[in-house]
Amino acid sequence: MTQAALAEMSEMSVSHVSCIERGKRQVSLAAFIRIVNALETTADGLLWGNLINDKAGLTANVAELMAGCSEGEKQLLLAVLLALKDALREARLDKLYITGNG
Repeated sequence: MTQAALAEMSEMSVSHVSCIERGKRQVSLAAFIRIVNALETTADGLLWGNLINDKAGLTANVAELMAGCSEGEKQLLLAVLLALKDALREARLDKLYITGNG
């Protein structure tokens, strides 16, 4: 989506949207809600990956991933996750987390 399209859908100017996107201007709660609604998402959806302690978001993503799996795939994924967890803890990397866009 272009800045112009988002600006029109959220009833803001293109320059305002551009400043928000580039971090040059703080976004007000009202503007944030207009952006969320324009993107047809949720605040959680827009913020996910940017919050350090978003345990609920992580849990929801794992549940969503598992929902599309067969029982066999779920069992295999669980086994892989348990092995990975053990390996991370053994290497003392369990405090490491990765941020990003999913």
